[in-house]
Amino acid sequence: MSSVGIIANPASGKDIRRLVAHGSVFDNNEKINIIQRVLLGLEALGLERVLAMPDIAGLAGQAYERAKVGLTVEVLDFPLKNKALDSTRAAHMMAEAGVGCIVTLGGDGTNRAVAKGCGYIPLVPISTGTNNAFPVMIEGTLAGLAAALVAQRVPGVREAGVRLARRLDVYREDQLIDFALIDVVAYAERFVASGAIAYTIPFGQADVKREGSDVTILTLSLMVHRSLDAAEKLAEAGISAEVIDLRTLVPLDKETIVNSVKKTHRVLIVDEDYRSYGMSGELIAIVAEEALDYLDAPPQRLAVPDVPIPYSRPMERYVIPSVDKIVAAATALVNG
Repeated sequence: MSSVGIIANPASGKDIRRLVAHGSVFDNNEKINIIQRVLLGLEALGLERVLAMPDIAGLAGQAYERAKVGLTVEVLDFPLKNKALDSTRAAHMMAEAGVGCIVTLGGDGTNRAVAKGCGYIPLVPISTGTNNAFPVMIEGTLAGLAAALVAQRVPGVREAGVRLARRLDVYREDQLIDFALIDVVAYAERFVASGAIAYTIPFGQADVKREGSDVTILTLSLMVHRSLDAAEKLAEAGISAEVIDLRTLVPLDKETIVNSVKKTHRVLIVDEDYRSYGMSGELIAIVAEEALDYLDAPPQRLAVPDVPIPYSRPMERYVIPSVDKIVAAATALVNG
């Protein structure tokens, strides 16, 4: 007997980022309505058995009562953690039970958790999350019809309608530690990026990313990472660069800037914005006003020249400060 799994994340679509941006929010009542339509679609093609993940809101159970369908809905029995682990465990149990397809309600995180447990079971991902690059906005009845066709292995359906999604494996010291369905970003610090605001940046307080003694590099945003890479190369050449992430411009941490320049006696401003009438000119003015007597060389800046940003990607890379350009500018500043 063919069967389909349903995994609905009761917490998806309620992220703080949606609330503060006044975005649409998928409440549990809407998820119940979607599951109800999925069940109607499954029944329309003769599917008889559905396995559903348990959750604190009882989404599948309420949808089953409202739909008044003849198929059987079995809610899996396991203790809830109210975490992504629930979705992974449910997917694993469904795969062991032999479901032919799993319908998910959630975003990228939900589907990633399900993929960890379901192996190669096809997914019909319905978009109800905050980040929705992987799932799709599809009407519930259509999702149910599609899932039933896949689960029943109707000839030609899998070949025409099922594709293998890419999987990005993350290794640490040759050990597989995680994987992603959309993209991977590696970050040295640990913080929670969704569900709540758990990582804050103090306004008006610059961050000395790297201590140095020969030259101060003032920058922010993407240029921080490029400046740190440049500082590594400068160190190989015997130049000690101090890299400061300004973090905020209004308010601006003038004290950290001035103290660093007084220590290194040289300053290079690296900015992804235009050279004229921008941040770099203001920073040079501050240094000239408050630390001029400490300078061994005129302040220098590396920024985008006063030209329109090119459409061509190679030309765009040419006008934006690169690691090699930062190294060259700092080296020229230190060596005179």
